[in-house]
Amino acid sequence: MLKVDQAVIIGGGFSGTLLGINLLRYGTLKVTIIERQADRLGRGLAYGAAQEGHILNVRAANMSALPDQPDHFADWLATRRLGEQGSFATRRDYGAYLCALLDEVSSRAQGRLTTLAEEAIDLLQTDGGVRAILRSGATVDADIAALAPGNLPPHDLPAFARLQSTAYVNDPSAPTSPRGCSPRTMSCCSAAG
Repeated sequence: MLKVDQAVIIGGGFSGTLLGINLLRYGTLKVTIIERQADRLGRGLAYGAAQEGHILNVRAANMSALPDQPDHFADWLATRRLGEQGSFATRRDYGAYLCALLDEVSSRAQGRLTTLAEEAIDLLQTDGGVRAILRSGATVDADIAALAPGNLPPHDLPAFARLQSTAYVNDPSAPTSPRGCSPRTMSCCSAAG
């Protein structure tokens, strides 16, 4: 049986962060999370939304990151006066919650978590496990690896691919996206999302 001591997670958005949290909570592994954008750690694209008004489409009561503690997120919101069980919290608040949870679990994991603001450009199988090659030239060796790269960037819908109009928003989460849609452009924004 293969002994596993070290895990590397490539991608530190929701999935990578939640995997890291659970590996630290329920085991003794050393965990390295590689996330190319430091400000996306724990947030990824979904919860690092560029606009403050983006809300979750599920009530806080159903968004706990910890299945064994179903009120965890709602309680976290309540202690910060950001919401309660029936609230639709902001995506940014949920990202902050995931980051806080990772920090909390990491502090109890006694140095077993390493986070790197780097870009993994290759993953090789080695005799002892895996080796992540980073853009900087550094490497990370581990026994196992998990790929959590998130979603691909949006692409233009064929019908809108050549449209030269500010009414069409290809990526509503991009920092350059308009702050809001007017009634005239609402259908165009909805078509892009």
